[in-house]
Amino acid sequence: MKPSYSMAMGRLRRCLAPTVLHMLVAILVGACSATSPAKPEMTLYEQLGGEAGVEQLTTDFIREIAADERIKGRYRQTDIGRFHRMMTEQMCMETGGGCTYSGDDMLQTHAGMKITRVEFNGIVEALMRAMDRNRIPQGVQNQLLALYAPMHADIVNR
Repeated sequence: MKPSYSMAMGRLRRCLAPTVLHMLVAILVGACSATSPAKPEMTLYEQLGGEAGVEQLTTDFIREIAADERIKGRYRQTDIGRFHRMMTEQMCMETGGGCTYSGDDMLQTHAGMKITRVEFNGIVEALMRAMDRNRIPQGVQNQLLALYAPMHADIVNR
């Protein structure tokens, strides 16, 4: 028996229907995503609270340093206002805030200071306490610490 035209078209429709449906869904999903782009990831700077967040974190970091017996002596002769500005600029730049750091690099800044590993660890711990005080999430803290970790070699020189 020879298949009729209507039987052949029925089979063709059954075969093509799922394919057409999948193509239609793909086109609609593509159109939706094209009109509503995904929100870009926040920079670390934004996750820290932007300008106000970095400013407050730097202030609290300096307070933590001043309260730590292991490291506060290192800052007795330091211009705290300048240190605050440089730390804020550096943190802003390093975290993607678009700032320009105007200070010396870490190697020049710490040359001849004979900073020990214990002192460096005290500084890191002061930063961690400041981040806790500012309720910065652990993942964001880890990202910030990862940015500063490579500076260890330029800071610890004893």
